[in-house]
Amino acid sequence: MGDFTQEAEGVIQRAKDEARKLNSYFVHDAHILLSLIRNCVNGIVENLLKDRVWYPAVLEKTEKISDASCPPPDAPWTVNAQNTLNEARKITKELGHSPCGTEHILAGLMRIDGSAMRILRELGFALSQNFVWRELFGTKTLGMESGYKQEVRVRIRWMILRDMPEVFVIESESFEFPWLEEDFIRCLRGRNSIGMVAEYDDRVVGFVICELAKTLVNVLNFAVAPDYRRKSVGTQMIAKLKGKLLAQRRTHITLEVRETNLPAQLFFKRCGFRAVSVLRNHYDNTEDAYLMQYRFRQETLAPFQPVN
Repeated sequence: MGDFTQEAEGVIQRAKDEARKLNSYFVHDAHILLSLIRNCVNGIVENLLKDRVWYPAVLEKTEKISDASCPPPDAPWTVNAQNTLNEARKITKELGHSPCGTEHILAGLMRIDGSAMRILRELGFALSQNFVWRELFGTKTLGMESGYKQEVRVRIRWMILRDMPEVFVIESESFEFPWLEEDFIRCLRGRNSIGMVAEYDDRVVGFVICELAKTLVNVLNFAVAPDYRRKSVGTQMIAKLKGKLLAQRRTHITLEVRETNLPAQLFFKRCGFRAVSVLRNHYDNTEDAYLMQYRFRQETLAPFQPVN
């Protein structure tokens, strides 16, 4: 790992230790954040994180997304964790620096904006990009979303057993109250339930689980990996569901969205859904939900043919 400073290499190695300590099968970007808080001695990064963020609080939040299982000796990195290090390298190059240090890793975490940044926001520690860039590099903010807006074309196919570890990671990084493994098993064993994944570059980047009824498709779970959002992955999955309406003569798609999940509401609205009712106290924490619906219109749609 010669493109990183010795201290950065130490932070990366100790991120694996943080994952192992929490019995996580994967190394998440949140484990990188934990390692930065606990081990970084870079003065600027230390001032930004260690003096302001309480390690035990971040540890407790990270434990909730750490898929508790028997970790392998060399745990694989999630897509977000890999992209954090890739973005750190890019930022180093964009600034004309060398080698890549802990400050670039922190900037990479911010650019990815995955579970690590979500945890900081939940703890009331919202990092201002302009402030951090000025503190770290003495310059204006670089394009924080550089390289993350372009559309990608995905392959959508039936969900199979070996997809589940990647599906679990996407689920844990997408929702405050994620499904457990038994929730997936129960739904997928249902007689009328199906699961599909969106695959890009041999990697699962999105999934949908739905229930087929005689006249409708009811979406039970739908998520896209955080670093593949706004790249048309979700739109392509919805298009496949619309294609199923044409192929199976079902007339509409329904789904439920939390009242507080505005990004999801706006996404489905752009896809042609509309809110048709409010489901009061729908979730365990008494939060309401919107029932959203897409109605089939006679138009030319490609038939739905997922492949393996």
